[in-house]
Order: sequence, then C-alpha cells, then structure tokens
Amino acid sequence: KFELTLPVAGEATLATQAQEAANAELVDLHGYTLLLAEDNPTNIELAVSVLEEEGAVVEVATNGRIAVEMMAERGQTYDLILMDMQMPEMNGLEATRAIRQDPRWAATPILALSANAYAEDKQACLDAGMQDHIAKPVDLRVLKQMIARYARQPRVARDLDSLGAPSSRSEEHTSELQ
Repeated sequence: KFELTLPVAGEATLATQAQEAANAELVDLHGYTLLLAEDNPTNIELAVSVLEEEGAVVEVATNGRIAVEMMAERGQTYDLILMDMQMPEMNGLEATRAIRQDPRWAATPILALSANAYAEDKQACLDAGMQDHIAKPVDLRVLKQMIARYARQPRVARDLDSLGAPSSRSEEHTSELQ
C-alpha cells in the first residue's frame, strides 16, 4: 500500500502566502540600472521589454566576454547583473569570476539565470561569486522580487535620498523567460 500525506494549509501558512503576494505587488524597478548577459534573442527581447516596462534601464551583453568588457571599458556601475550561465565565448561562471577580480565590482550583485537547477549548479554559481540562482524558465514576478532583494539601491533613489526626497515601490507582471 502506498500512502501520500499532504500538509493542510493552516491559517499561518495562508497568512504567509498572502503577505508574500502583497510584497510581490510592491516591487518597483524604476531607477534600477541592470546589465543582462544573455545570448538568446527571444529571452533578451522579453526580459528587456518587461524590465524596461517596469522602469528599469537595461543594457545587454550577448556573452560573458562582452559583459566583462562593458564593465571594464565603459566603467559602468550597475545595480545588479543578470547572468545567463550558458553563453558562447565566456560562460556566466567565467564572466562572474572575471568581474569579481576587479575590486570596483566586488559588491555588484550578480544573479544566475540557468536551466540547470541542481544543487551542484546552484553551488557553482555561489562559488563563482553570485548572490543567487534563478531557474529557467524564469517567472518574471520572481525575477523582480530577486532584483529588489539583492540589487543595490537604485541610482535614482540614491540621488533622491541625497536630496532628502522619499522613494517608492509598486509592481505587477508575470511572463516567463525560457
């Protein structure tokens, strides 16, 4: 005989789920400057479209080598880097290690985007210097929450804070990257 016992959602669990849903509605990407390192044209188009629609400024590198060059040559400061793991010329792990070698970018948050979601894949991302791993297909609502969790304070908000002005946040979108 095979028996499967499923937990029953209690009031505490439902309250937690309701709070998480409410928090997802508060995510606002206005003011964030993001670097997307991704080689798939469809993923690039979708991510840029959605993230820019939500207010983020998104720059794209189509492989890890270009991402590293953009950081070095342009001296860009990004609030967060979204790094695909499997790209031509230089993969996401190699690019992350190269970025981490420069002390100017030691604190720049990097999130892995990968279809490989095994524990060892996630650990490899952390070992390379990434903050977290997002499995593909990416739920853009989750992506936005991760950006809000890990990104440095948006440059626009930093500028407003220096002037004494308050900053705000809000959200809603749920498409998927493949």
